[in-house]
Amino acid sequence: MAPRAHMFGLVVGILAVLCPRSAFARFGDRVTDVVDDDRFEIMGQAYVDTFTVTNDVVELDIVVEDTVGVYEFWLVDFQPYEFSPNGTLFNKDTGQMQIQYTSPCASSFWRLDLFSPSYGYPFPFTDTGSFVPTNGSSEGGVPPKLLYNYYMKSSPYNMTDNRGERVVRTDNRMTFQGSSYRLFNCTDTNGGNVWRYTNQTETVEFRSTVYFTNIRPIETADLTKGHSYVQSHAELIYRISRIALVNVVVSSSALVKPLLNYVIISPGFEPDGTPAKDLATIEIQFTTSTQSPTGERNHYIHSATSLNYTADYASMHDLDSVTTYPTTTPACVITNGAINLCTQTWTFVVILSITPRNVDDGLPVDASGVFTWRFVTERCNDTTEEGSSGNCTIVDDINPSVISMNITIQTVVDLSDDDTDNPWLVVTRLSGADNLDLRGGFAAGRRGVNHLEDVRMEVKFYPEFLWDYFTLDLKLFMVCIGDQTSHPTGCFSVVKNNRYIAHLENDFAYQYVQGGVTQYLNMSDIHEGEWDTANPEQSLNTHGYDGTNNLYYMEFTNTALSSERNSYTITTVYRLIEKPGRKKREIEDESSAVFRGHVVKRDIMSSATMPQGNHIAFEFIGCPDGSEYDEESRHCACTSKHHLYSKDSFLCEPITVRGDDDVPKKEGSGATHTYAHLCPICCLLLTIIVILCAEYGKL
Repeated sequence: MAPRAHMFGLVVGILAVLCPRSAFARFGDRVTDVVDDDRFEIMGQAYVDTFTVTNDVVELDIVVEDTVGVYEFWLVDFQPYEFSPNGTLFNKDTGQMQIQYTSPCASSFWRLDLFSPSYGYPFPFTDTGSFVPTNGSSEGGVPPKLLYNYYMKSSPYNMTDNRGERVVRTDNRMTFQGSSYRLFNCTDTNGGNVWRYTNQTETVEFRSTVYFTNIRPIETADLTKGHSYVQSHAELIYRISRIALVNVVVSSSALVKPLLNYVIISPGFEPDGTPAKDLATIEIQFTTSTQSPTGERNHYIHSATSLNYTADYASMHDLDSVTTYPTTTPACVITNGAINLCTQTWTFVVILSITPRNVDDGLPVDASGVFTWRFVTERCNDTTEEGSSGNCTIVDDINPSVISMNITIQTVVDLSDDDTDNPWLVVTRLSGADNLDLRGGFAAGRRGVNHLEDVRMEVKFYPEFLWDYFTLDLKLFMVCIGDQTSHPTGCFSVVKNNRYIAHLENDFAYQYVQGGVTQYLNMSDIHEGEWDTANPEQSLNTHGYDGTNNLYYMEFTNTALSSERNSYTITTVYRLIEKPGRKKREIEDESSAVFRGHVVKRDIMSSATMPQGNHIAFEFIGCPDGSEYDEESRHCACTSKHHLYSKDSFLCEPITVRGDDDVPKKEGSGATHTYAHLCPICCLLLTIIVILCAEYGKL
């Protein structure tokens, strides 16, 4: 998610006037009571310009528009202006600044320019020099506030304000650049954390309210104007979503067959019960099937080395703790056959310390690691009994069997504010014939995909709370040559001959932003002859929305677009569809009623109705040796008539040829059969028929 410039419409503010009259105001409205008070008629805006993370560095930019010649002060804080009952930033009687009444992460800061030895502390406010650019370092031995480390002022510029009059303004920018740890340790003046959180299955969401307050302090030269302010706010949103992707499960023993049941990942927690950004809870359940001719079954070794986790070279993950493990040996479920099979179910819950490198806003970060479990074999009188009640004896504890599971943990960090909060898509699975992860191709350390290999793709949409209101519907599925993931239109950026469509619906539409301008795609951007509904060139084998697991699945057969090895891109476009019985008005009403403390504005509900696009790359391995690419059929055709392309081995396999009457199976169907061996039988049958006919004629 790239930095985005936008402005908040400034909402209802509170006007406090320390003088005989009082009034209430909306941001930008004229303040009136018995007499006119146009004190806020000339006022700029305040907005969040950037809230993002790049290479683990969080950047928060807030801009306030200062009007030159207007006696005003902009305060940006994580608490309301009158949060402290003991006072406010400006003394209402004297106009002196009292910075102890703003939070440690407020934009107000001690400046030597504002400190007057003649006044001491507290000191009066002056509009001249109230905002001086700084790099955040201490000046004059007086430390600044804790968060913002850059204060920048633009050159003055002329503009027409909401009254239609010309004014001179400067953009005063307050910037924080640093670690998320520093941002998430911001507190209010009472010491309370300014971030609140909600915890869901795969996502933990942190929200904080940042307040923009335009203050008009009392002027010592004219005490009749009093002290007044107006205030608006914005919501900052910091989401962490994690998905566990299982790459492979193997056993060191040929006698023990592991089968994964599920892997569930959820947030870890600090000792005080709050979600931890660097911890993840992983629940893993798998079954083992063991040959049990004489009462054998698996026994989990309870020791410090029984369960291990080894992260790959690119991550800094580590096993923090094991919270749940089998305390007794589970009973066998016996399957009778030539050899009895003992099937046992194992459940483990572990906490991982997760420190993904180079976190970028909205971009998935993968970190893989291998879990290993050590088991020994025991022989029991009754394997269907749990624990030691089966009267069991350890058979071999010298050579334990090891179950290994390679798991990729995909982390997505999404930073936004309530005006720009949008749904987003994550490809949670792209796997081939061997069920291994194919996402990203060779660049991500994945294997290539073969011609005519079946591929399964699964996609989820976030934020997670939208699952209660929407399902996902596929509008376009397109595959093309080259890695087009950096292009906003994906496969639409290549020529027709270098792509194919496997699914398209008549209401397809898509919009994207390029160069700051919103662009649109629809059915008119599909080339003539590129898609035939009645007879499509390619089609998905199956697709649909899985409401139980909240994902959209697609299965397709990969088709070559050339003979060479190359990166391919899949471009998909979806629409979020309201669930039956959930009307938009109901959704909007519930968003404010259900999620109090977890503010869900109508903006995200509105943006959820817009088309959602996704681009993901994989690697095509190329046509095999002994074949050439047929552009018309888009097939790797074997050059020898004695070979057929096999969907099992993905190679040109030889066929047995015995004569001109051979009828080989159709190319691409997989097996290689010949029917020459039927000829002798046919000849024998014809001979018998001729003899019988002759005998019948004699009769």
